[in-house]
Amino acid sequence: MLRRMATDRDPDLPGQLEAIADELRRARIERGDDPEIAAVAARLEGLVEILIGRGALVPGHRKILSRMRPAGRSVHLSLVVDKRQVRSPDIDCASLIPLCHARCCALRVPLSRQDIDDGLRWDLADPYRMELGDDGYCRYHGDDGCTIYDNRPAACREYDCRGDPRVWLDWERRVPAPMPAGLPWPR
Repeated sequence: MLRRMATDRDPDLPGQLEAIADELRRARIERGDDPEIAAVAARLEGLVEILIGRGALVPGHRKILSRMRPAGRSVHLSLVVDKRQVRSPDIDCASLIPLCHARCCALRVPLSRQDIDDGLRWDLADPYRMELGDDGYCRYHGDDGCTIYDNRPAACREYDCRGDPRVWLDWERRVPAPMPAGLPWPR
């Protein structure tokens, strides 16, 4: 699905994205909670954010993403059994924040039953995804970093920013991607 867009410099990029989002919605209706479909949907969400950040789309184009969800509310409950067993990549986040500006703390993170039991708050409009603050960052992102570091969700524990184009244009040379439109510098 996503390959179609990469081949052409078609001015109807939003139209192409809408068509792909419609295909994803149909696939989700037909195949339910298929992990492959969820992975493609997540990649599309990331691509839309990158395109907004680069100015190829405007923030209003985020509504395209709503087209890939079947009618009704979807729930994003992570199936991780014990988040404390999830291994983290060997990245010195604290030293990189002056460059990346904690962009990962603005990503939509699914929570697990364990996270809910630990008292982590989720977004009422997007069930079982980490609640974001008014600034667009995780509600637990504070002046001194993560205020729930020992209780952070599995998605945060296993996240590896090195290959994520939303964070780095070039990890090796420490060249960060442009800040997403509408996302302020962290507190």
